[in-house]
Formats: sequence, structure tokens, C-alpha cells
Amino acid sequence: MVSQSRPLASPGTHCEVRSCARPYASATVGVMSAVIEVRTYRAKPSMRAPLLDLLASRAFPLQRELGMRILGPLPSQEDDVTFVWLRGFRDEASRAPLRAAFYEGTDWLGGLEAKIMPMLDSYAAVVVQDTAGLWPRWPA
Repeated sequence: MVSQSRPLASPGTHCEVRSCARPYASATVGVMSAVIEVRTYRAKPSMRAPLLDLLASRAFPLQRELGMRILGPLPSQEDDVTFVWLRGFRDEASRAPLRAAFYEGTDWLGGLEAKIMPMLDSYAAVVVQDTAGLWPRWPA
């Protein structure tokens, strides 16, 4: 497992990424499984609603256009800053190039990053294998 913590825009913020993804051959269908990032975000106070709007209107559509599948966002019922969203990839091999296409693209670097990152207090992502076979049933 790979675990990293990175500072965000200001002291006291962090990012943790854990990756346990490995190619997985499903015993039932004999194909490589999809991988899913389970992403948990904490917005800065009073920033969750505008952050969710920006993700839903700009970031998620761009990622879907590239071939990623997005489920969420799913706001926490326990507080007003946390939310979860899932980002799926057909397989582990497609994950790095699709992420690079988004994070190195003109939309992200040309302003979206500068709008989203200041709204975040922290975020964490865990990469899991789609052993349940969600990919074929996941809305594109």
C-alpha cells in the first residue's frame, strides 16, 4: 500500500492518498477489474455548497468526457463540510493517463485548480478494486 500526505493551500491542511490497486482477475468473468477512487473531501467552513456546485458543473463533466466515471458527490449527514465522491476507471492501466489528461489539461491548470483548491481544507483518496463488478452498471 502506498500512503502519502501532502499539504494543501494553507498550514493545517493535508491530502492523503492510499493505493491498494492491483490488476485483479475476477474468478467469475475472467477479466481485469475496474479500479475506483473513494475520495473524501473536507471543505472549508461555508464552502461545501459552492464547491459541490463547481465540481458538478465543471470538474465532473470534464472527467466524464475523458472517460472516467463519477458517482456523487455524496454530502455527509454528520457535518456540513464533508462529502464523498467516487471516480472509476476501466482498469489500473487507464487510471494514470486519464488523471494526467485532466490534471495537466488546460481547464484544470487554466483556472479550475485555482478555484477548487482554496475551498478545500483536506482530502483523502483510497484506490480500491471493483471486485463487486460495479463498472458495467455505473452511469457513464
